[in-house]
Amino acid sequence: MRSRGKIPYEVAQQVLEEEQRSQHSTPESLGDICAPELQDKDDAVAVGQAICALQKLAAQMRARRLAACANEFIMPGDDRNGDGMFCVDRETGHVRARECLPRRTDSGESVDQSSFFDGQESHQLVEEFMLLANRLVAQKLEGALETVGGGAVLRAQLPPSQARLKSWCELCLEHGYSDQRSRSDDELLDVNTIPRVVCDLIGQLQATRRQQRQQRLEPEESVAVAEALQWIATRSNTAAKYVYTSALGTLAGVEPSQSDDQNADTALAAELETRRHYSLNCSAYTHFTSPIRRYADLIVHRQLRA
Repeated sequence: MRSRGKIPYEVAQQVLEEEQRSQHSTPESLGDICAPELQDKDDAVAVGQAICALQKLAAQMRARRLAACANEFIMPGDDRNGDGMFCVDRETGHVRARECLPRRTDSGESVDQSSFFDGQESHQLVEEFMLLANRLVAQKLEGALETVGGGAVLRAQLPPSQARLKSWCELCLEHGYSDQRSRSDDELLDVNTIPRVVCDLIGQLQATRRQQRQQRLEPEESVAVAEALQWIATRSNTAAKYVYTSALGTLAGVEPSQSDDQNADTALAAELETRRHYSLNCSAYTHFTSPIRRYADLIVHRQLRA
């Protein structure tokens, strides 16, 4: 890739806001916003139009991704510094990105987030295409290296343990939250009820924090408790790790012809489960997009080139 310039998130956000705010925005007006960052005016116009076009695609991709997560039980939390964490809206039942926890200074004091650049749309634009690139590269390596015995470097994460989720639910109940909407009195808190109870409790935590913000109230103890419980929820997930794939045709060192069907299916399911990234809801995911920051990305680039 040969770059002729770079656009900060803030500038990309200004382009998107200009396009949404003004019915009479033109390619030239969008290009004027990008012009200080680029050497050529024609490049600035093209980049401004491209940002808007990519944002429309990113919005569709994000909607599909979150809708897919709504069909499965996905706990809040992911593998990328707290960005795009999933949560469940109590009022609508829709899965959406988790709201960020309050920022604090080194001394522990809360900071007014209005003083920080948020740039949600421009960040989401980059995020969606980053996720797409990482997924596509993972699938490419997975398939290509299968014929030579495996060896693809993937980023994987197992689902959280039921015991940890149950403990978190019980902690929420101890602090006054209710699971009556998601579990009847004669139902136990078990593997069958935990998913919907967790989703209901997360929605209640979101509602507590949203009410405080909408009414511009001073933070109360209940809000602090809600923030703490939601933070604990994100830590209920297992740690993501890098895995090295095995060839599906020779699982456990046994040739398919030497293994009965049931054992082969069990081994296949176990191998596929170790490759899955739970929080991102991906069957295969890798780190490809940051070779200047992570050594794993360099390995992936070398594998892809080979």
